[in-house]
Amino acid sequence: MENSKKEENQQEKFYGLKYDIVFKKMFVENNDLLKQFISDMLDIPFEEIGEVTVENPDLLPDEVDGKYSRLDIRANIRNKIINIEIQVANTKGFDKRAMYYWAGIYHEQLKAGKSYDTLKKTISMNVLAYSQFENRNDYHSKYVLYDIEHEHELPEILELHFFELPKAVKEQQEDRKHLWLKLINAESKDDLNNLAKDRNEDFLQKGVQAVNNMNANTDFKT
Repeated sequence: MENSKKEENQQEKFYGLKYDIVFKKMFVENNDLLKQFISDMLDIPFEEIGEVTVENPDLLPDEVDGKYSRLDIRANIRNKIINIEIQVANTKGFDKRAMYYWAGIYHEQLKAGKSYDTLKKTISMNVLAYSQFENRNDYHSKYVLYDIEHEHELPEILELHFFELPKAVKEQQEDRKHLWLKLINAESKDDLNNLAKDRNEDFLQKGVQAVNNMNANTDFKT
């Protein structure tokens, strides 16, 4: 009886993309969705991205509710490294943590004997399930290295992006950025399916199907 109740609860519980392992699993197993996500969220023309390679495709733990330190996605596209992470808990100092992780990825590129010229631009994308910057209404914040006095950016080194879900989902816009973030924010099967209803965007239909498939997989939800 106890096992049957446990199985029933697992079947009823919905695992959306705010679960980091679901988030990572969808993009690792659907390279076309990852490529489209990067293109839409960073405003990089899709045809300019080329091949997307995930450097850390491990999907540990095996269970959705298993414990793991980080489940970020580190992707390589041409001359750029992009690190993508979803953060649900409102952790104090997350902006500093994001910068710290960015610095580690940038530093790891340079092997012994290599020239600094080989360093690739490193972009940090952080999807937040809470409001990080309470003093502003914009859901998207972008940080770069910028000389204020001379109004000059060092363009080929750094970008830090923060996408705040609570702010985005309140807005009525349905451009591709908003639809991606609403897809990630879905907290039930009804939320998910209603989002895809009457919308013909290919990425949205594929994303909804991917999440539904994971929720139908009882082994994944054990």
